[in-house]
Amino acid sequence: MNDQPFVTIIVPVHNGEKTIAACIKSLFGQDYPKDKYEIIVIDNNSKDKTADVIKNYLVKYLFESKIQSSYAARNAGIKSARGEIFAFIDADCVADKEWLKKGVACFAQELVGCVGGKINSAQPRNYIEEYLADKEVLSQKRKESPFILSYAKTANAFYRKEVFEKVGLFEERWVSGGDADLSWRMQLNMNYKINFSDKAIVFHKHRSTLRRLFQQNITWGKGYKALQNKYPNEVKKRKFRQRVWTCWRLTYIVFAIAPFFIFRKESMSKDKVKYYLDLLSFAGWEIGKLIG
Repeated sequence: MNDQPFVTIIVPVHNGEKTIAACIKSLFGQDYPKDKYEIIVIDNNSKDKTADVIKNYLVKYLFESKIQSSYAARNAGIKSARGEIFAFIDADCVADKEWLKKGVACFAQELVGCVGGKINSAQPRNYIEEYLADKEVLSQKRKESPFILSYAKTANAFYRKEVFEKVGLFEERWVSGGDADLSWRMQLNMNYKINFSDKAIVFHKHRSTLRRLFQQNITWGKGYKALQNKYPNEVKKRKFRQRVWTCWRLTYIVFAIAPFFIFRKESMSKDKVKYYLDLLSFAGWEIGKLIG
């Protein structure tokens, strides 16, 4: 264990006073030599008591207020990092005690430049969190991905320091899609590949309200469009029939989604609730693409 590489754990956070403590505690509890890793938490201009919570722990605290973006916060952490490997986790995640050890172990293969760990759902507390858990929205290897190249989501990703030295930092003004952009730059410009590990596990707390579910899908839609604009050859092109179907569904949503808000959710079957949440997610995604 004493021969392990030094790792920098980078955690961006914005208004995360309710989740950041559990995240930090899980990082201190890692089954990895304590003198072989550091924890950097970057406060991305939080307006709640996030800073007060972070300062209760012996971590390196940074404040990024110039750009409101998790990627800008991660870049600030990278610039201050001392590690040979950078481990990324989100503030609403809790790491398994072997997360660091299992993720770092994958770099024993010289051609591995990035490792995507497994993102499990935390125990759902309401029907929206249960819906997102059932859909496995943050799975690192979703079969229905619209992208040709694979990528590691930064809720659970490890990178060699060399990758950032060669291809640069995250696109810090993007609100989403920056994790895919970095992974693709690495694969297209270096000989490194991505490895996925089901043993390096974090548990993610999903959005729990309709408003935040809708907003999250808008953000993802913006990221998709940014990637489509920058990498037209790496994003699967939709056929004309699919585009017509999309327009029809958006028109239909205007009339169909209202009952979900007018009538009590408890009066509907689980399948009916899922149907309306699918519509809401789809609408957010398409609106995000239009904005992007």
